[in-house]
Amino acid sequence: MKPVILSFLLASLALAQEPPEWADPAVIQVGVEKPRATMLVCPTRDAALKGETPWRLSLNGKWKFHYSPGPSARPRDFHQPAFDDSTWSAIPVPSSIELQGYGIPIYTNILYPFPQDASQPPRVPCEDNPIGSYRTVFTVPAAWDGREVYLHFAGVDSAFYVWVNGIKVGYSEDSRTPAEFNITRHLKPGPNLLAVEVYRWSDGSFVEDQDM
Repeated sequence: MKPVILSFLLASLALAQEPPEWADPAVIQVGVEKPRATMLVCPTRDAALKGETPWRLSLNGKWKFHYSPGPSARPRDFHQPAFDDSTWSAIPVPSSIELQGYGIPIYTNILYPFPQDASQPPRVPCEDNPIGSYRTVFTVPAAWDGREVYLHFAGVDSAFYVWVNGIKVGYSEDSRTPAEFNITRHLKPGPNLLAVEVYRWSDGSFVEDQDM
């Protein structure tokens, strides 16, 4: 099968015995495709020269959104298709949620934006770690039938999980690096639900600091 790409940008945003991915320095990505050079799949040479393709669908726009001050307060089953998000607000994607009125914008230059535990770095704030829960619905064009479909995130700050139609697809951190997921087998005809859970802080925040 030949590839097509769904593309959009998200910006932003209790530790157990086994730390979650966002607090585990040994885990950077789960279910993510190998990195590649920037490219666009086009049907003809002329289309490629113009940067035009029928095999790219932008998911930028208004998404359903819920803000939580920390992991314990997040809606745990929001990724399920039957979840009722009718009371949620809408937020533009891409955007910084802090500039949309959720949480506090921070710029500290050389100082870390959260307290550090020098005895066990990188210790991520456990509860003071805002989370954005996103939901949107998209339909795969009929002309894509028989092709592989990749979901492309151009950059998410700082860590995120992805579900398609209630099925967990993967996880990634690294705020300024694209992440792609092959979602072909999770798709169905008609509307498809995409759910994304974004953590403001992760173990990667220690490397990125505020200046990235």
